[in-house]
Amino acid sequence: MFRPPARGPKHLNGDVAAQAPERSPGRPHWRQNVEMSDRIVGGVISEKNLVGVLVGLLQQDDIDSATHLYEEGGRAVAEQLFSVLQKGDAKLREAGVRMYVQARDFARAARMHEQARFWPDAARFYEEAGDLASAARCWKKAGEPKRAARALHASGAVEEAAALYQELKQPDARATVLARGERWLESAAAYRDAGNTRAETDVLRQVPQEHPDRVPAVKRLAEILLKRNRANEAAQLVADAARDNEVGRTDVELHELLATLFDQLGQAGHAERVRLRAQRLRARQATPESVPASEAPPPEQDGYRFLKQIPIFARLTLGDMRDLYRLAAEETWSPGELIIDAGVDAPGLVILIEGDAEVYALGPGGARHLNSLGPGAHIGEISLLSKSLTSARVTASTQVRGLRIERDKFEMYLESHPSAALRIYRLFSEGLADRVRALSVP
Repeated sequence: MFRPPARGPKHLNGDVAAQAPERSPGRPHWRQNVEMSDRIVGGVISEKNLVGVLVGLLQQDDIDSATHLYEEGGRAVAEQLFSVLQKGDAKLREAGVRMYVQARDFARAARMHEQARFWPDAARFYEEAGDLASAARCWKKAGEPKRAARALHASGAVEEAAALYQELKQPDARATVLARGERWLESAAAYRDAGNTRAETDVLRQVPQEHPDRVPAVKRLAEILLKRNRANEAAQLVADAARDNEVGRTDVELHELLATLFDQLGQAGHAERVRLRAQRLRARQATPESVPASEAPPPEQDGYRFLKQIPIFARLTLGDMRDLYRLAAEETWSPGELIIDAGVDAPGLVILIEGDAEVYALGPGGARHLNSLGPGAHIGEISLLSKSLTSARVTASTQVRGLRIERDKFEMYLESHPSAALRIYRLFSEGLADRVRALSVP
């Protein structure tokens, strides 16, 4: 049994339709409510007449009272009410949606909009309700394939999201989805098609040692590492796969690759022994001896360590951190080239991996030098969380190599990684509070 809301309607339809007296000047509003309550089945609203009462309130556009009553007991007849509303006229359906939204029953608000073919509104309310698969369906019908793909990605529908990103010709986004679905080789191929070798390398490293895909992943990794003068690391990866992976122990091509790497490192004895194993397809691989350091150029820094050191990412889990890292695109700037200009839309987060840059403030008197930046420095993390214009100019003073995470990609990451988003915003808020306190010290 349910008590009527405090604000009484003028009309009530359904099983207990009644006419309320007009409010006269000086008559207290609460008194009229009591009189109305007395006229509804002895002052009590039951489940039997609840739908009729709610419909009457909505017809009178008394959304507040309808919402209160729906929250108190209307969920027991929710589907019955929805069936009545969807058969009503446009005005009644619109009032029903307003009640659902005010009561935070976003799923039924979405269903009402979907049945009316209001696709964008339906998609937004499905997102509010956490039904991302339904949101994606409505975004597709609204002609918004990019938003549909993002909803599918966030819902974990790997196959559908990847296919839609393929249609949209967004290989980076497709690769990100495939990596989350542990389809590492497909993800790596998509990153390779996008020209993102750094992300391709990272996703190939995620293939578990015992997985059959580890062997082709290691072969491609060795190819990439050799181009970066990291033969020592390539040899260790190949040796581990040949020893610990069931497929790798009998893979002739993998053993031949390992022998070639040993030759390049000046380890002829190791190379010969591995070639003999390859010829006989031996299943057991001896632990490779330590390979002496070569005189090749030092290995390149990949930037992951620098990204991990940024304060707002300090509490991300390993998986979330690697997913974030794969969003970054590698860029280079020549001496004198602008990395970031002043007074423009912020381009996202930039992390310097190699080289130096200078920061200038622009004013009526010209450019004023503010700071010098080196490897590990980052600029623009606040722009990932709030739209803003840049306040300074950053120029490369030497050849610079760095990573950039664009705001759109970061927003997609937050949508698909809600726990990471919570940690990031919490750290951002804490950092902002610390700055305010510091400024408040006399």
